[in-house]
Amino acid sequence: MIMQEFALEGAPLPGTTQHTGQPERDVRPRRFRLIVILGALTAIGPLSIDMYLPALPQLTRDLSTGATQAQLTLTACVVGLAVGQVVAGPLSDALGRRRPLLIGVAVYTLASLLCVFAPSVQALIALRLVQGAAGAAGIVIARAVVRDLYDGPAAARFFAMLMLVNGLAPILAPVVGGQLLRFTTWPGVFGVIAAIGAALFTAALLGVRETLPAGRRETGGARATAATFRGLLTDRTFTGYALSGGLGFAAMFTYISGSPFVLQDVYGLSPQGFSLVFATNALGLVASGQLCGWLTSRVPLRRLLGAGLSTVALGGVALLVSVQAGFGLAAVLAALFLVVAGQGMIMPSATALALSGRPQHVAGSASALLGLTQFAIGGAASPLAGVAGPHTAMPMAAGIAGLSIAAVLVAATTPRKGHGGQTGSGRLAEMTYVAADDRYNRIPYRRSGRSGLKLPAVSLGLWHNFGDDRDLDTQRAILRRAFDLGITHFDLANNYGPPYGSAEINFGRLFREDLAPYRDEMVISTKAGYDMWAGPYGDWGSRKYLLASLDQSLSRMGVDYVDIFYSHRFDPETPLEETMGALDHAVRSGKALYAGISSYSAEDTARAAAILRDMGTPLLIHQPSYSMLNRWIEGGLLDTLEKEGAGCIAFSPLAQGMLTDKYLRGIPEGSRASQGKSLSPDLLTDEALAHVRALNHIAAERGQSLAQMALAWALRDDRVTSVLIGASSVAQLEDSLASVDRLDFTPEELETIDRDAVEAGINIWSASSSPAARA
Repeated sequence: MIMQEFALEGAPLPGTTQHTGQPERDVRPRRFRLIVILGALTAIGPLSIDMYLPALPQLTRDLSTGATQAQLTLTACVVGLAVGQVVAGPLSDALGRRRPLLIGVAVYTLASLLCVFAPSVQALIALRLVQGAAGAAGIVIARAVVRDLYDGPAAARFFAMLMLVNGLAPILAPVVGGQLLRFTTWPGVFGVIAAIGAALFTAALLGVRETLPAGRRETGGARATAATFRGLLTDRTFTGYALSGGLGFAAMFTYISGSPFVLQDVYGLSPQGFSLVFATNALGLVASGQLCGWLTSRVPLRRLLGAGLSTVALGGVALLVSVQAGFGLAAVLAALFLVVAGQGMIMPSATALALSGRPQHVAGSASALLGLTQFAIGGAASPLAGVAGPHTAMPMAAGIAGLSIAAVLVAATTPRKGHGGQTGSGRLAEMTYVAADDRYNRIPYRRSGRSGLKLPAVSLGLWHNFGDDRDLDTQRAILRRAFDLGITHFDLANNYGPPYGSAEINFGRLFREDLAPYRDEMVISTKAGYDMWAGPYGDWGSRKYLLASLDQSLSRMGVDYVDIFYSHRFDPETPLEETMGALDHAVRSGKALYAGISSYSAEDTARAAAILRDMGTPLLIHQPSYSMLNRWIEGGLLDTLEKEGAGCIAFSPLAQGMLTDKYLRGIPEGSRASQGKSLSPDLLTDEALAHVRALNHIAAERGQSLAQMALAWALRDDRVTSVLIGASSVAQLEDSLASVDRLDFTPEELETIDRDAVEAGINIWSASSSPAARA
């Protein structure tokens, strides 16, 4: 299904956009459930490793083996976790997230149960390899799901929240394992792990829905996967963050594999005492992870990563000095606390930096390489902690110190520029943006009327989601991704925000920092006509208001001109000659290249076009509301525009959110309709929703979401130059743009759609576009 479907389980999609009609809603309870489930799935690694750590000495004795062989059961699981991610990640890109996830967790549960009956250390090593490989699906796919829904700092915050859940695993696992050893032996510990695996399978089955729509999946098979891996491995930014995070993670693995022997055999702690120390360190990890989440909106992610790696390195060096100098248990425990706590900064920031800006269809593969790096280095490093036997702490201390210092050096030399123009930084402004080379291969372009200007079939509107109430890095990621996908037209207005003007200010900043080298490839439009400032000169369509507003817009955006300047609405009290004269002056002064109007009736459009034509400034384009539930432009406006040689760019093609699956089951709390924001709940009648459900069924038969079909339908008429969408995330942008993959309709489909594509009374702009309504 589509992104909207997953929202039932907590997809963020915060806010609302003018032109997609995606509704705001309160998804906090469901979002919390999603955090719990994904956090538990990412905890499969520490669950599989940490719970039986207190039993390692006992296992060594029971299976008549040595410390190194016992630690190989850890290594086998870690290697399985690494290799399994390389398989599960690309599979989830091709098949969707849900199916590989459920299969992996089911096999993990079975392998855990078989570990109970392992007759030898060799059999246990083999089963642990299978257990880790299957459990890897939960880890890699959980990360991919987060990338499907979030990017940049927003992703880092979500990863940090996951640590509230998966951070409990290293806290509780050794404690539970230590207590279980009072009543059972190590096979009993694996029995409990199998039971937890069964619970995770049930939670995933009931609580995780698909986040990768069929139209966004990787379809190129093994060759495409190999090409994706090659691209990621040659991306120095991705490999730098993956390697630095992996080296830091390996330092913790060395602690995990070596600490049971060091703390119990060298320093004399009991299994229960070891469990308490392990839990205390894990609490430090959780606390620093939450600090990282809080700081993501205040501190660049790259700095947060550096802080985490430096903390681990400081702990590693302190540990090495303490062991060498014989400072005793207290000094060792303090150093180990730093080693573990620093991971709370490393994990969210390194993962978010590496995945930032990656398209949905490669998120699984990118997540897999991250996991492979972490677990491969960790698996190779963990046995080294026991090379000198169980009675010395020096190998563990040296390993942690060396790995953490290497991680700091790698991070310091990682370049800031990301893959294909995408960035690897939360504070994306630190990067130099380079647009994707293939940006003009993704989307069709249409000529605006009989002009020389072509617009992308899908343009990006900045009404919502670009004000001061939205995260600037998320705005940046959306604009970069849009341009990389071939969206060259960015539509604004003077009062977009909130507050008024802030969308133009934020766009101007992002334009200067990222897109300025591409100004000649861009179409920037703005409008004036609605309330902007107090008094009689801050509204409607007078020459004074329009030209003063244009000057202010140019100043806010920091550009010399806009490509299109619109009269945002018809002013019945100002002579049309004055309003059009202001547009003509804007073009002749060089402050705008083209003139446009919005929400004018067919009659007023014909008059405006005639006035502009006489002045020598043709009407380029009209921007009306238009959707399957708001078809007023078919009553003459399209014919007028065709006659006048003007284009048409439709806004609100999703009917303020009705043409999504949001209202199919009622009115969600926090949605536009529930708050009366441009969509009255009175419009969501049983009859109207019956039509929407019927349209949704047609879309499903076409292999599209309702939203994607609605956008494609609005473009079915060649006289419609473009449709305006909004986006609150990169994932939502990509999902909407998938509409251009299927723009064809059969006559039978159009006839069937026409039965339910009926007026729903949602044209809240009709007062401007209807002389009768004004009368």
